[in-house]
Amino acid sequence: MTRSWMKINLIGAALLAACGGPAAPPTPPPVPVFSAQSGFARVASEFLDAHEAAHPVDATRAGSHAHDARLPSVFPGDLERRSLDVRAYLTRLEGVSPRTLRGADAVDYRLIDHALRAELLDLEEVGGWRRDPARYAALARDGTSPLVLGRFAPLEERMRSMAGRWHETPMLLRAARQNLDASLVPGLLADHAADVARATRAFIADDVPVAVDAQGLARVDVRALNEWEAARRRAVASLDSFTVWLERDLAARAAGDFRLGSHLLQRTLLYRHHLDIPLGELYALNRQAIDEYREWMGRVAMTVDPMRRPHVIIDSLTAAVRGGSELIPPRLAPPPIAPEGSSARSRVRALLAPTALAESWLHYTDLTALSDPAIDDATRLAGIRRALHGHALLHAMLTLHSGEASLEEAARDFASIALVDLDFAERETRRVAIDPGAAVPAIGRMQIFALRDRLRAERRGAFDEEAFERDLIGLGLPVPLAAAAMLGREPGPLLVTGVRTPGLPPLPGPLQR
Repeated sequence: MTRSWMKINLIGAALLAACGGPAAPPTPPPVPVFSAQSGFARVASEFLDAHEAAHPVDATRAGSHAHDARLPSVFPGDLERRSLDVRAYLTRLEGVSPRTLRGADAVDYRLIDHALRAELLDLEEVGGWRRDPARYAALARDGTSPLVLGRFAPLEERMRSMAGRWHETPMLLRAARQNLDASLVPGLLADHAADVARATRAFIADDVPVAVDAQGLARVDVRALNEWEAARRRAVASLDSFTVWLERDLAARAAGDFRLGSHLLQRTLLYRHHLDIPLGELYALNRQAIDEYREWMGRVAMTVDPMRRPHVIIDSLTAAVRGGSELIPPRLAPPPIAPEGSSARSRVRALLAPTALAESWLHYTDLTALSDPAIDDATRLAGIRRALHGHALLHAMLTLHSGEASLEEAARDFASIALVDLDFAERETRRVAIDPGAAVPAIGRMQIFALRDRLRAERRGAFDEEAFERDLIGLGLPVPLAAAAMLGREPGPLLVTGVRTPGLPPLPGPLQR
């Protein structure tokens, strides 16, 4: 019966259509709307969710708190899966043409692309989890610090998150023992890791209870307090055991080379710091800056006493501070990089933008202050010396990681460039051997000056110094990406050899000797 009625209805519908009746065609199914922006937004959102889950400590520092009670799981199998995941997201990202993106999406595409490539480089070529034991102890420290210092949640909630991470600390350090390959671990990094582990242990054992108590520990539920205390003791005990293992076992077997080599260094600078400058050109830019800062220092020194040679005056003015403590730019409460709530700060930028901009900004503001005619010559010399300290770090990074200089040779060069004693130079040289990124602020400061000068030349009378600084900080981006946003186009090279180093005053004439 049902089939008969279906047949009659179909025949009737056909007759009505043939006679021009009112039968309407069936409504087609909705077609999904696709654009480059929507496709990128989907990839970006899914990548960020996965990235925060894989890097919960970074997520907390970026202001995302879905994984505050976790540390990353980095056992060998986890790292293999992460490598496959990164490759999969990179393939999906490459399916979106960056030329079709505009505005913030175009910037975020670059940040995600470089973050993926930097992580893949670390996982598959640098082998950071296999050669750098300090990163494990640093995760225990960095996982605790924002939960103690941040006031983004009630104290008891943050204490539960601390306890969660401390419960996972023994597993993190167990993964370290499985991952680390003594044939790849440099002795320098093994020694540094022991220092980091001891400092982390002291932070959790001694500093955290004092800081938490000052926030109202007496009002915390007894059960939550007991859980927090038990987890803290467990983390401290695991750090003690890890430190002993580092000093008595791993350090004795460590046989790796701390040098990255030119190929890995070039790609690390590109993907982690967005520095697309050939190493040879970077070396030439830095040597030129060193020579020009020394020339400026000589001119300033001659105003102090034209009867003595500049290096004698410089030495006498800086002899009392040879230890180098005045080489750190004054901490003038720098403005926050891309503050919370800023419309320019996307979730991508909060999580992935490099941190070197804040240090580069400190160096920039420090040198900008030297143009004030009211400051005395001794203060100006100290500021120039701080700039030379940054260039000495950059010189050491390049000659160590892409050259064949020994630590001793690099330290002697450092002492000569920065006008510091050898002991301080050795400490700073070891720092940049462990972390090449410590040298990035010097080049970042030069790029900020170069961007300022280019905007000033293009806008002429319309250039506003305060607006420039406010916009740069508000963007919260690596300088080359900020330059593209502020210029409205790809900036091309910001730094060019043969042109006077940005940030230096113009030459008044021949230097009198």
